[in-house]
Amino acid sequence: MNEKEQDLNFKSLFLPFTTKKAIVYIFLIGFIVFFNALFNNFVLDDKTFLLFNQEIHSFNLNYIFGPSLFNTGYYRPIPVLYFTISYSLFRDSTFFYHFLQISLHIIISSFLFIFFNKVFNKKMALFLSLIFLVHPMQVDSVSYIASSGNQLFFLFGILALLLCAKPTIDKARFIAIFSLLLLSLLARETGFLLLFIVLLYRFTLDKKRRIQLFLLGGSIISAIYFLLRFAIGHVYLTKFAFVPIARLSLIERIANIPAIIFYYLKTFFFPLTLMSQQQWIITSLDINHFFVPLLFDIVFFLLICLLGIYIRRKFIKYFKAYIFFFVWLIIGFFPQIQIFPLDMTVADRWFYFPIVGLLGLLGLTIQIFNVRSKKVRQILYALAILIIVILSTRTIIRNFNWVNALTLYTHDSKIQTNYEIEDNFGYEYDNLGNYKEALKHYKASVNIYAEEGNLYNLGSVYAKMGDNQKAIEYYSKTINSNSIQPRIHETIMQAVYPRLALLLLKTENPQKAKDLIVSALQRYPKLGTLWVELAISEYSLQDKQNALAFAKKGELLSQDNLSIYVYTQISKNLPIDKTNIIFK
Repeated sequence: MNEKEQDLNFKSLFLPFTTKKAIVYIFLIGFIVFFNALFNNFVLDDKTFLLFNQEIHSFNLNYIFGPSLFNTGYYRPIPVLYFTISYSLFRDSTFFYHFLQISLHIIISSFLFIFFNKVFNKKMALFLSLIFLVHPMQVDSVSYIASSGNQLFFLFGILALLLCAKPTIDKARFIAIFSLLLLSLLARETGFLLLFIVLLYRFTLDKKRRIQLFLLGGSIISAIYFLLRFAIGHVYLTKFAFVPIARLSLIERIANIPAIIFYYLKTFFFPLTLMSQQQWIITSLDINHFFVPLLFDIVFFLLICLLGIYIRRKFIKYFKAYIFFFVWLIIGFFPQIQIFPLDMTVADRWFYFPIVGLLGLLGLTIQIFNVRSKKVRQILYALAILIIVILSTRTIIRNFNWVNALTLYTHDSKIQTNYEIEDNFGYEYDNLGNYKEALKHYKASVNIYAEEGNLYNLGSVYAKMGDNQKAIEYYSKTINSNSIQPRIHETIMQAVYPRLALLLLKTENPQKAKDLIVSALQRYPKLGTLWVELAISEYSLQDKQNALAFAKKGELLSQDNLSIYVYTQISKNLPIDKTNIIFK
């Protein structure tokens, strides 16, 4: 093969530039950039939602659509179904969860390319979809298994958007569009944003508008969603009162908006500093934390508005696209600005939706300046490739931070420590049996911001280390502390009451233990362990008749070795060895 033939073969990889080739590039680049994430372990809530969550270890419609760990505070039955199926296939093999999640992200990027190509030329559409694909902010959505719902809601939504792109919509397509949008809503509440985007798309970009029919479809699926959420899921509006941002008043949260928007814009353009759990708040209107971000935000949106005026005057054919992407960005920001408080101040994975609006505006800015010089175009192509390479490199590096929990927390704590990172640090060391290190981090977490989760953890590690008085102190504080999400709160309460009661019994305080247990049984009358402990306390107080009755009830409810042992000892009038009773 001569040199000319080799050159022709090389060029054939890129020319003619087709949709099929663009999608192949997206798949290749996507797997190259996220390849190292395939070998990462479970981190953050991955174990909580998968390994330790018995609700998804078998197929149960009650857990999928009714109250569950996923459907508390939020209503997300599609992720429950997704994880139920995934767990049945993969169990604790993280590789396959990561492979599936990376594949979802790549498929979404491919669909996004097809959508962008309806507004921009193929090269611009590929450039924008590649930024979406490889941007370091996406690591939070791709490497974090528990955040799969983020991709699921977007996948259904972007498919619905593509289906509604044709001017005429037949019955089958109409049903498909709104079925996908309903799935998007059931995957994540932000599916409502994609419903709005679909309606906006029909209104701004479709010449043969049938907006009334689409409004009807949107109303129907919204009614179905709320019926499922309220009537079956029993999930209502929930305030996350346990996190710092939620403890602020509305006025105080509004004061945080400039810094929140500034964070997302700054991280999009300069993704140098990345961390997963951000619980910072702005408590004073100083120059660095309020006025500088506010000035930057004002300048940014002023430039965006000037861009719109310029497009309206000079490039009217792009003005509808400008309005579309501008609104996409604005409504994408709305859930993030803490008018309705969330469980963190900011999170990179929350930018998965708004980033499309920003990319669309970026694409319009570049496309309206039609560069005719071949040399300048070559420089711009080289610059575009350089941007993708830089972003990809940063993403690969960030993937390594997610290799395991301790690596992630060690990296992120160097940027900014907070009560959540310290608590997670403690949890990891606790599981490794390194109670000394766990104690250090749990104490640091409680000192920064005390809530029932870290108070309970601190009490538990004191109990494991044999310091019963300290354990009693922090278990007692747990019961009277700020509440987490309702279902998690109930899980903690059902763990802390028996543990605190046991410690009171071990420290020879049966009357106080009895008073605590009686109070707890008013809330949890079917918790067998409490009945067993009530039997022990009555037995210690020389009331064998009540002790025997309570022990029998505890045995019927629990049917475990502890309840059998206690009932047997009481019935035979033998002493109960409380020192060997241990809760894991």
